[in-house]
Amino acid sequence: MAIQGGYAGQVLRVDLSRETIGKEPLPEEDVLRRYVGGTGLGLYYLLKEAPPNTEATDTESPLIFMLGPLTGTPAVNSSDWTIVCYNFCIPYSAGVGHGHGYWGAYLKHAGYDGIVITGKSSRPLYLWIDDDKVELRDAGHLWGLDTRETERRLKLELGDEEHVSVACIGPAGEAILPGASIKADRNHGAGKGSPGAIMGSKNLKAIAVRGTGTVPLFNAQGLVDTAAEWERNLFLDSSGTFTHDQPASVGLQDGGITRNYYDRLGKALRVVGKNMTDPLWGTEFSRKYVEACRRWRITPRPSYNCKISCAYDVGITDGPFAGFVGSMCGGAENMEGAAAAIGVDDPSAIVLMTDFYGVRIKH
Repeated sequence: MAIQGGYAGQVLRVDLSRETIGKEPLPEEDVLRRYVGGTGLGLYYLLKEAPPNTEATDTESPLIFMLGPLTGTPAVNSSDWTIVCYNFCIPYSAGVGHGHGYWGAYLKHAGYDGIVITGKSSRPLYLWIDDDKVELRDAGHLWGLDTRETERRLKLELGDEEHVSVACIGPAGEAILPGASIKADRNHGAGKGSPGAIMGSKNLKAIAVRGTGTVPLFNAQGLVDTAAEWERNLFLDSSGTFTHDQPASVGLQDGGITRNYYDRLGKALRVVGKNMTDPLWGTEFSRKYVEACRRWRITPRPSYNCKISCAYDVGITDGPFAGFVGSMCGGAENMEGAAAAIGVDDPSAIVLMTDFYGVRIKH
């Protein structure tokens, strides 16, 4: 690999059937230039290694976690991690999902550009990556837990709640259900292709990572200067007043969907309500949610090197569910998929149902 900067230079290869772990260099420069980023490189490995005429959950079908060259660098919003596998619901097609948070950056800081997982363990396991130290550990005590509790217990078990990030599955992934996602850092997850079902079929409960290194850069000052200019352009309009031509980053900043949902989507009849049959109902749905969030406690949850912080926690402060904290992603799709599409418009129920489905099924 001759490319200078952006890449750690190696991937982990995990065979769960044999419970072995290996490290191998990235492909040559021409491959890295043709298959750019986590999605490109993940698809390269899938095309190269996935057995033909196989099912997504077959033992040797790979589950691939891959990072791009900007992940974990000073670049703006450099948190992305990608999962590539056979699509669980569409035979012989690729499932490509991506998530944010801190997991991808920590994996790069540990010295890896990705993980290629094959095989199936005879027992529940989790993968623990601590810089150069990588090992498979028993996960029997975690099996059956939802993703939030899995994350919490693993951080306590590993003795570092601040610097460990956990990507894991919940009961839906364990049951190999369509739509099962892989969640990380509470608010974030990847669901396209049902990668949680693939992970569950391999008896892999979680991947915990702590990375203390840095990403090599070819021109560090140039990247920092470009990132600073990019960040300034993200927030060109910071007046606080909604306009339809302002950058989306402004509308989403610091949990902005809790403030702008009605103006940005509800008024424009863009809310998915009652299985897309009643846009006027969706307008009222969004208005109720924004009004409730004005009363409640909203806490933005950033990703690595991200100033937008579109994900957020909602602390309900009144009514029968006072004290409940729901963790939401940055857009409105999660709320609409969990509540609006089936006609639920009570704001407390919206938060509870979105949190429930995010933890146990998909984001």
